[in-house]
Amino acid sequence: MFLLDILKFVGGPGSLGFLLLSIVAAVALAAVGPRTRRWAWRWLGIVACAYIFLSLPVVASRFARYAPPPWSALHPTRPGAERIVVIDGDNQRGRAREAAAWYQASATPPQVLVSGGRFMAQLLVDAGIAPGRFQIDDTAPTTRTQVMWMHALARGPRTVVITSRLQAPRLAALMARAGIDDMTLVPAPVDREPPRTGGWRFVPSWSALMVSRDACYERLALLYYRWRGWI
Repeated sequence: MFLLDILKFVGGPGSLGFLLLSIVAAVALAAVGPRTRRWAWRWLGIVACAYIFLSLPVVASRFARYAPPPWSALHPTRPGAERIVVIDGDNQRGRAREAAAWYQASATPPQVLVSGGRFMAQLLVDAGIAPGRFQIDDTAPTTRTQVMWMHALARGPRTVVITSRLQAPRLAALMARAGIDDMTLVPAPVDREPPRTGGWRFVPSWSALMVSRDACYERLALLYYRWRGWI
């Protein structure tokens, strides 16, 4: 998990942490002498171009093509659920909105279990789920431990598992490896989906940069998990 721990701490390409680290490295390189100063400016130019490229909605959409569309794009309605499991991670607002939509679509108030922290809890409240209607468990800090936590849940109720559509492929692979086949995985939209048509898809935006960042991380995580034999 060392590689993923570094990515989580610093942030991959597209993150503010990676940008700050790049600037610090360039400043250190420039301080060495005139010859290395040219390489420092070149490095900063490459990083700037990369961030502009990643912030294009058309590029973000391409990076995220490995991930499934949101549930709402695949199914016109939500049939309701007896239990809703919300997995914390990237694009928390999108996950919270999807959880609230399933909660409101259910004929009777379902049990809501959240693997996450206080910020996710507040987002669920903001989305329309009363504080007393869900339970928070913050003992599973990684995707693998979240799947272990899910595996330990009692079987029986019709359960949907809500994650972001970017994390869905990795979570689906882990669930399959763990033998969790009685829960429906629901891909939630990202906090703000980049435009896929029109002229705005060629205009850089912060939301597109965040999608590119998260998609890059998930692609690397999928490769790492396969290399470790976890999926």
